[in-house]
This record gives sequence, structure tokens and C-alpha cells, in this order.
Amino acid sequence: MKKTIVSIALVIAITSLTISSCNKKDDSTPDASMTSETSSVQTDFDDLHKVSQDAMNSSGQLRTDGSGCATITLSGTDSITIDYGSTGCVGSDGRTRKGTVIVTYTDKYRNPGAVIKIKTVNYSVDGRKIHGMRTVTNNGINGAGNLKFTIVDSDTSGTGYAKITLEDGNVATCKSTRTREWTKGESTTGNIFDDELIINGTAEGVSSRGVAFSVTATNIKIECSCWAAFNFSPVSGVLTLTTADGTRSLDYGSGDCDKTALYTHTNGKTYTITLKR
Repeated sequence: MKKTIVSIALVIAITSLTISSCNKKDDSTPDASMTSETSSVQTDFDDLHKVSQDAMNSSGQLRTDGSGCATITLSGTDSITIDYGSTGCVGSDGRTRKGTVIVTYTDKYRNPGAVIKIKTVNYSVDGRKIHGMRTVTNNGINGAGNLKFTIVDSDTSGTGYAKITLEDGNVATCKSTRTREWTKGESTTGNIFDDELIINGTAEGVSSRGVAFSVTATNIKIECSCWAAFNFSPVSGVLTLTTADGTRSLDYGSGDCDKTALYTHTNGKTYTITLKR
């Protein structure tokens, strides 16, 4: 079964960038630790998504969750419990997970109308405690003929902020809502590299250092064919990141598979920059 899990996390991560044309302090990007932390929060939810998908194959049958150490239980026809235990275990990916993930669903992931909720209970990964829920809604085929999903990361009520307790005890909060349109490659289940995705959405929260932020992704295009050349950057679309000191933006261009973007600082100055990914 082909899985392409791409979210705002990838886009946020790219705000930790290298400005090739200027290193002046007043033109710097936001605190790199904040952008990295924000990315990491949503990456944790992407990992939850993958764990839940790996627990069941495309035929609806339970299988190993990919980590190789959880106990997976099917409850009725609409709920899966993935239990790593209170002491935890190290999976084949090298990550240590503890606690429980509960997945409820109305249908299979790829079926139009399906709603999947992935909730944590006393759950942690590598010492990071993750309290929250991801809700994935399959909106079916849109007017352009493409499969489209809505993805919400939140607290367990579905409306508030997810909470991440870091290894040092500090807490970050975040919530996001986005759409992911599968514009190419949806039917070729054995080949991830022909996928093309368009992401739109918003995220907001407060970092563990108390920095409030908001992010908007507008028509961010991911060309998975670029991944074969180890280029994981979007090829087009605009990302904006707002903190108390203003708004910065990245314009990823017109579709070329490269690692450049146009960076606009809060002072209005623009620079062509080289991305790290």
C-alpha cells in the first residue's frame, strides 16, 4: 500500500534556511530553535499517522505496526489500540515509544468520506510526551478529479492545542488545519516518486520558550520525483511565518526541482536563498 505522508511540518522545517546573500543580524530568520521545534511537533503527529496506517493493511487486516514491538488489538470493526507498554520498547526505526495510540475510523483511509482519529494516551517517543489527536477526513474526489484530505492536529477534544512536553520538561503547544490534494500519482500504488501534492493550511501555537507563532501555507507543491535527487523542498507556493516581530515569507518559485526560494524579511527586503533540504 502506498503512503505519502506530507504535512506543514516539512514546510516549517525549511524555514531553518541558509541565506546565501546576507548574514546581517537584523535580516536573520526567526529563532532557529523555534522553527525546528515547531517542525518537530508536527513531525511527531506525522509519526503517529504512519504508526496508525502501518497497523492495518489496505485490505483492513491487522499487521505489524512497523516498529516491531507493539501489541495491536482490533476492537469491533472501527477501533485499533496500539500499546507500547509503560516501560516502552525500541522499534526497528530506533525510536523508543511508550504508552498507547488509539485509532478510530469510519472507513479505510483511501475511501471517500472516511474519518480517522488518532489519539494518544500517556504516549511518548524518545522521551517527548505527546498529548493530542490527529483527525484525517477523506473529502473524496474534488472538481479537478483529485483525491483531497483535511488534516487537523489538536488536543484530544479536536478543538484545542496539542501539547508536547520536551525532554527538559518545557512544554510547546500547537494546532493546525490543512488540506492535502493528491494531484498526481494517487492510482500508482507501488511508486511514491510519481506523486504530486498540493498543501494549503495554517498552524499556530506557542514554543517551549514562550514564542507565539502562526504559519500559513499557500499552494505549496511537493514533487516527490525530486526526492530521488535528495531534494525535499517544495517546488512552488508561498509560506509565511509570523511572530511578534513581524511576518517573513518564502516563495518557492514556479515549479523547478531546486533548492532556491525568494525570502522576504519583515523589513521588506528580499533575498534569493538556498534551502538546507
